[in-house]
Amino acid sequence: MVQAAYLRDPGAGAPKDPVFDLWPPAPQNAAATGLSAVFLEELILKTIHYAGPSTLEHLQRRTGLTAAVVEEITDALRGLALIDISTVQDHGGQNYSSLGYRFVLSGKGQARAQDALSRSRYAGLAPVVMEAYTDLARRQSLRGSPATAEQIGRAMAPFVLQPLVRDSLARAFHSGRPSLIYGDSGNGKTAIVDAYARSFGENVLIPGALYVNGQTIRIYDPAVHKIADIAEHHASAQPANSVLKGTAKPLDRRWIAVRRPVVVVGGELTADDLELSYDTGGGFYQAPAHLKAQDGIFVIDDFGRQQVSPAALLNRWIVPLERGYDLLALATGERLNVPFEMSVLFSTNLSPSDLADEAFLRRIPYKVRLTGPTEGDMAEITRREARIKNIEVDESAVQSLVAAVYRPDRPTPKAVYPRDLLMIIDDGARYYGEKPVLTPEKIAAACDVYFVQENG
Repeated sequence: MVQAAYLRDPGAGAPKDPVFDLWPPAPQNAAATGLSAVFLEELILKTIHYAGPSTLEHLQRRTGLTAAVVEEITDALRGLALIDISTVQDHGGQNYSSLGYRFVLSGKGQARAQDALSRSRYAGLAPVVMEAYTDLARRQSLRGSPATAEQIGRAMAPFVLQPLVRDSLARAFHSGRPSLIYGDSGNGKTAIVDAYARSFGENVLIPGALYVNGQTIRIYDPAVHKIADIAEHHASAQPANSVLKGTAKPLDRRWIAVRRPVVVVGGELTADDLELSYDTGGGFYQAPAHLKAQDGIFVIDDFGRQQVSPAALLNRWIVPLERGYDLLALATGERLNVPFEMSVLFSTNLSPSDLADEAFLRRIPYKVRLTGPTEGDMAEITRREARIKNIEVDESAVQSLVAAVYRPDRPTPKAVYPRDLLMIIDDGARYYGEKPVLTPEKIAAACDVYFVQENG
């Protein structure tokens, strides 16, 4: 679904979303799109080929172009005898108006469409040019609008952390710069990073696709990007050929308003995932994961366990991390300079010195070690988890659990232990048809199945 085309005065009591201040105005002629006439003509032909007889409104909605631009293209196609028109049977107005007919491919147009499809099957939103994309990516960067102390505080409120660790994490997150969160597994690194990354409520603009050197690169990914819910107060659902009065501002619907993206990759990441992927069947490119995270958060979880080595990954990103742009290669060998405006967060349970040498680690200015919980921390985590799971506890039961996990014959205590042990206790209560209660006996039974017993 393409965003609605016009911005109106939202009226009293309806705050204006800042994204509208950045939204580019709609081009009013084909030349202003930055796309070649041949590309635009073939995009319209492919759209009609896929959809069948198409109204002007349908072509606008599918391509994100204004009525004026679509009419300019269809007039050219009619002049080349590539499309014909047929009237809309249920149209009550004048048949010769732009609303009163559908465009259909002629025999010559069908041949031209098939030729275009043999080179590229892309027929989505008309792409935007790299210059416009770069400009908007820079203006929406997190470095220009970092997370506030209040936002970060809310994101980290559910976690029990030592004050120094909490402060270090907050400053790293606020900076928007590359950060490495490391420490033993089971102490909440992934959960903390995920909570921070998803704390952003503001919206940003992304293009459906990019047009570079005659090639199309798809940016929008419904699996990654969440469409912003902003149309109710700020954009009308009127088609772009509507005659709107007053303060209406035409918006370039090739851009899509989405929540700040959050992309998380783990051990499945390969070297190829960092490059443009050419879809041989479709004849266009898919953007790599980090490009889909533009103006958002890119999280590399379990850093050091990817199929690409840490040194190779950091070497690949030396320039992007330091200079704010990346170099991507087309299948033709041409290199593209694209913005790298995202906050990159690394999370690992490996020692930083085992991941890369000091020269590489300098490229990550913030490195925060997440320490294990103290006995006091463990008690507070137990209380919080018990409330979440609605398990009855008293202070003696809390201390019994703490004592159980700090037994010298057991692994180094982890912050995740209370959650897991209470889950096992809750499972047992459900199995026996009992109300879940934290007692020394229940704790001992849960520990027996949770911790590996090497002897006895």
